[in-house]
Amino acid sequence: MRRLGRCGRARRKKLLNQDVSKAELPQYVLLQKWFKKFIGTQRRKFLHTFLKPCDFTATGRGLQAMQRIRPGDTIVSIPLHFLITVDTVLSSDIGSYIKRNRQKFTPQQLLSIFLVIEAYQQEKSHWAPYIKTLPSTYSTPLYFSLEEMKLLKPQVQRKAEALRERFYRAEKYVTKFMDDNVPWLAKRFTRERFCWAWSTIDTRSVYLLTSAHSSIELEPEESNVALAPFLDLLNHRDTAKMTAWVNAETESYEIVTEDSYNKYDQVFICYGAHDNSKLLINYGFVLPHNINNICSFTFDDILSCMPAASQNKEKKIASLTEANLHRNLVCSMEGVSWSLATALKIFALPSKLLPKWKHLVQGISLGQDIDTEGQKAALLLVSNALCRAISHLDCLKSHTEVKHYDLLLQLAQDDVDILSTTLASLNKPS
Repeated sequence: MRRLGRCGRARRKKLLNQDVSKAELPQYVLLQKWFKKFIGTQRRKFLHTFLKPCDFTATGRGLQAMQRIRPGDTIVSIPLHFLITVDTVLSSDIGSYIKRNRQKFTPQQLLSIFLVIEAYQQEKSHWAPYIKTLPSTYSTPLYFSLEEMKLLKPQVQRKAEALRERFYRAEKYVTKFMDDNVPWLAKRFTRERFCWAWSTIDTRSVYLLTSAHSSIELEPEESNVALAPFLDLLNHRDTAKMTAWVNAETESYEIVTEDSYNKYDQVFICYGAHDNSKLLINYGFVLPHNINNICSFTFDDILSCMPAASQNKEKKIASLTEANLHRNLVCSMEGVSWSLATALKIFALPSKLLPKWKHLVQGISLGQDIDTEGQKAALLLVSNALCRAISHLDCLKSHTEVKHYDLLLQLAQDDVDILSTTLASLNKPS
């Protein structure tokens, strides 16, 4: 193979220096030694062959490919005993008190309790090498000021408030348990520490099915979670394709990629088909040009621009619900969704045509007049939403001093971009 000349080597060095390796930072060296010690030589390659921690210009810390990776490669394989699971908690010292008390806790509550206790022990904790790699704070709405909460658009604000309320309920429930049953540990459970632990589970956990247990309450929002050291350094990309599964043969939690990566590329996984509002609320970050971004509408939004549609409103809403159209009343960079376009036509139906609403769901036109009314309603609906989005964006730009300004700005800009693009497509001659 031809050797690089001096200029070639300089260009290559400059390219590689754009992303600075974190593999030699003390916390990552300690994490790798911890894995080596407890896994043994037969499994060492799972951690070192493909990936190493790196600080990337665009995303911050992540995992970098140390050789070419092809579709079908297993990029990470973590032995199950290295995951922090509900079983980990229930078999620990605090687990004995939990089981004895006969109270029920959600998996997220259990893992949060365990994480607070282990983090407080610092070097004495078996999990200290992993805990040292965790962020000290997060950017989810749990860390937003009241001013920042008010700067979210109403739909997102309601979801963010629900997240905060869920946390406050958990905090109250756990704090009372600690005070009543293990008071010598209760002082460790400050709001700051519990919020950090709770947010760690929210933002960094992997899906792992929770088995039934007398001490567990399987609440949908707080179940099927586990923490996976090293694996949680993998960042999210909306286009990444991968499969995560438990390999029963190797007793490991594994991730198999369906993408290709060159040496020194950042390796990504996909947390799910989430728009930026979901990413912000659940994980504390947003993506530029997220392909999953949408603007959602409610029945009230539709009725506000179609006054005549209030006639037989209940029957029309019932019809839309029956056809599951109410679940996707959105527009994206690709325009108005089929569900929204069809819903607008159903709302435009006069009483005599309402019994034929299923024709529209089947793609059968009920006349040019109905199609035209649906198109007019879409234009008005999107125009009104765009005016609100621009107003919201302008308002936000006068609050540059808030801590999470960049996140809030991206969310607001997303709405303007989507609605502007959708309006332009609606105005194009058919």
